[in-house]
Amino acid sequence: MVEYSDLDVIIKQLKKAAIDAYMKDRLFNLNGGEYMQRTAQPLATVRIEAPNADGEGGGRLLEGKPYDEDQVENFDAIRSKIDSIVSRWKGLPEPSGLSANRVVCGDVVLELSAMSDRGQIGGTGDAARHLQNAVVNSASLSGETMISFRENLLGNIGPTMDALAVAYHFVGETLEREEKAVEYTRKAVANAVDGARDTFSKIANQGFDKGTLEFAVNIIKMAVKGVIILAPLEGVLAKLIEEIGFKIIEEAISGVGDDKDRHPGNFDTAMRDFEALMNRINEELTAVEEDVSESILLSQGVIAKRINHFRIELKALHTKDVDNKNLENDIKEVNISREEAYHIARTNLPELANCLRASLNKASGLNMPSRRDHPVGIRVEGPQLEFLNFKNRLDSLLGELAEDVELGAYNLKVALEAFDAVDNEERDKFQERENSLEESASTVEKAQNRQKPVSYDP
Repeated sequence: MVEYSDLDVIIKQLKKAAIDAYMKDRLFNLNGGEYMQRTAQPLATVRIEAPNADGEGGGRLLEGKPYDEDQVENFDAIRSKIDSIVSRWKGLPEPSGLSANRVVCGDVVLELSAMSDRGQIGGTGDAARHLQNAVVNSASLSGETMISFRENLLGNIGPTMDALAVAYHFVGETLEREEKAVEYTRKAVANAVDGARDTFSKIANQGFDKGTLEFAVNIIKMAVKGVIILAPLEGVLAKLIEEIGFKIIEEAISGVGDDKDRHPGNFDTAMRDFEALMNRINEELTAVEEDVSESILLSQGVIAKRINHFRIELKALHTKDVDNKNLENDIKEVNISREEAYHIARTNLPELANCLRASLNKASGLNMPSRRDHPVGIRVEGPQLEFLNFKNRLDSLLGELAEDVELGAYNLKVALEAFDAVDNEERDKFQERENSLEESASTVEKAQNRQKPVSYDP
C-alpha cells in the first residue's frame, strides 16, 4: 500500500498515466518514448513525443501530415488539471504531533484523578497522595473552624480534581479524533491518487477492471467509524462525565454520494470520477472536523452551566473564627492536634498545589497541531481554534484550583498561629496574627471573584 509520503512521486506517475490514457482514447499506442497512430485511409503514420516517466514534457509532433497538430497544450492542460485536484492535499499535518499531545493529555488525566467509588481518595498520582495525607492528618482535628476547613476545602478538592480530569479526558478525545481523521485522510488521499494512476494505466492498456477508485472512497469512512476514543472512563470519572454532561464525540460521516461501483471506460470519465473522489474525501474530513468543533463548543457551554463542579467556593478563615476568649479569662480553646494541622498547612497542601501546578505546566503546552498548507476540512487550522479556547479555559480552572489550595493552606497556617497566640495568652502576638489572618482572608475572597480568561486566537 502506498504512503502519503510518496504523494509527490505518485502524482508524477499519475500525470504520465493520465496522458497515456488521453492518447489511447485518440487511438494512439505508446511505443517507447512516443505515441504512434496508424491510419488506413489514407495510409499514414502519426508520431507524438511522449512525456518522460515523471509526466513532464512531450506533446511535440514528430511525424504526420501538415494538418496534424502537436499535443503540447493538451498535455499541459492535463497536468494542470491534476495539479488543481491534488495540490490542496499537499502539506497535511503529521498525525504524530497530535498523538504526542494526546499522550501528554492522558498523563494529566491520570495525575488529576483523585476519588474512588467508595468516596475515598483513590488516585494513583502524586497529587492524590498529598491530598490523601492532608485528609488523614485532618481526621483528628476538632472545633468548628477545623470542621469548616475540612468541609469547605479538603472535602471539595478531590471532586474538583476529578471533574477537571474528565474535562481533560474530553480534550484527549478531540485530539484522538483529529489524529485519526488526519491519519486516514492521508491514507485516503494517497490511495485515491494511486487508484487514479492505476485506472488511467488500465485505460491506456485496455485492461481496466472496475472498482479501483471506489475502494479509496471507503477508507476514511471505515477508519473513522472504527476508531476507539482513548480508554473508556471507569468508576467515579465515568459517572462524572454523565453527571456533568459532556457530549461524547460521535461518528461523523457525510453520507454524500453513493458507493456503487463505477466503471470509467475512458479518460474523461476517469478524470471526473477522480475529481469527485477527492471532493468526497474532503467532505468526509470536513464532517469529522465539524463534529469535533461542535462537541468542543457544546462542552464549553457545559462547563459554564456546571461551573460548580470545576471550582471551589473557598471560604476564608477570619479572626472571628478563632476563639480568643481565653485572653480575658481562663477558658481554653478546644484542644486540637497542632502538629497534624500545621503539617496540612505547611506541607500537605503546598505539595498538592505544586503537583497541580506541574499538571498545569503540562496541560498549558497542549496543542492541536492540525494546521495544513491548504484549506481542506473545515479550515486551514482545522478545529485548533476551538480546541485551544476550550483547553485554555480548563487550564485557567486548574490554575484556580492550585491557587485555592495554596491560599487555603496559607489561610489555615495564619489561623493556627492565631490559635497559638490565644492558647499562650499572648495578646500582642494575637493582634499581630489577627492582622495577618484578615489579610489572608481578604486575599482568599478576592481570588473567588476571578475574571474569565481571554480566548486564544492563533
